[in-house]
Amino acid sequence: TALDTGLLRIKFDEKWTPIILCGGLAEIDRNRVTVLVNDVEEMNNVELNEAAKELEKATVAVEEAETSKARLDASVEIKKATARLEAMNYLS
Repeated sequence: TALDTGLLRIKFDEKWTPIILCGGLAEIDRNRVTVLVNDVEEMNNVELNEAAKELEKATVAVEEAETSKARLDASVEIKKATARLEAMNYLS
């Protein structure tokens, strides 16, 4: 299945870790999940206030976009910022 930009939680050494996926593919076969992604972003040093500011900035960019490409790029940034907020809420 195709993956959109969003939050994924993975388990390393008995600890769940949130990461941001930037599009890709996932395959599920029996009890095995394979995920291939275009890009990932680990959540470790982003503060909640900064993530909220990024979401606000991306929302304004969508509203002010003058071309379809600019609107699409800003929409991707909204998805990333929303996933960052979800990850920060998960970590806190």
